[in-house]
Amino acid sequence: GGVGGVELVAGLEDAGGCFAVICTPSAVALVAPVPFKDQCLELLRGRRYAEALNLADLGDAGGRAAWHQELRAEVGFLQLADLRFADALANLLSCPAVQPCELFPLFPEYTSKWLPLVPKTENWGLRPPLVDLSSLVRGAGAGAGAGAGGDAAEVAREREAKQFVANYLHSSRQLRRGARSTPGEGLALPDGVDWLLLRLLDDLGDSGLIERLCTGPNDLEGGDVVAALERAGRLHALALLHRAKGRPLE
Repeated sequence: GGVGGVELVAGLEDAGGCFAVICTPSAVALVAPVPFKDQCLELLRGRRYAEALNLADLGDAGGRAAWHQELRAEVGFLQLADLRFADALANLLSCPAVQPCELFPLFPEYTSKWLPLVPKTENWGLRPPLVDLSSLVRGAGAGAGAGAGGDAAEVAREREAKQFVANYLHSSRQLRRGARSTPGEGLALPDGVDWLLLRLLDDLGDSGLIERLCTGPNDLEGGDVVAALERAGRLHALALLHRAKGRPLE
């Protein structure tokens, strides 16, 4: 029996899980649970990132299902488009499947040589294509309505983005080159990653990190590297690079 002419038959199961059949005098409805992944997709479409990540942690396999890494990567790239650099790069750093070289489109002036080689990865189709950083910042500013001091704000935002990306590249290359890296998670296009890191650090004026990069294990090779360091007047960093590579000082 039911209430108000509604009959509920619960506890029926099929191979994919459980569902309920609701019967009324005029209709029969089959009600099935919505998969966690589909719920997360819907939340992402509404830019509800934190809710999507929290739901994934509660869902399939307690946050360990294969699609959870895809979700975190999707969130990271969507946050990049929203100029939420700190959150975006923290999420990308937690995704071994995301390679640092996937950020090359942000800096085509430095990475055009490697752009055709960036590996194609599967995604959920929600993220917009990455554009160069200046266009990304200008587009976000136009969407928010540019006000007084707009140019200065854009310059500051670009510098902030470069700082976060440099930190991400540094941390990611350390993880992938260090003892914690695992097979299949090595650094793709390492020469391009190190070149981009060098150029960003130079833009930021971070002499200390440039010298650390040149001193430690790196893939900085070729005349372009030497020329860039010489043009920037970073002769001490160049000397450190030559010594790390076992080359005589010129």
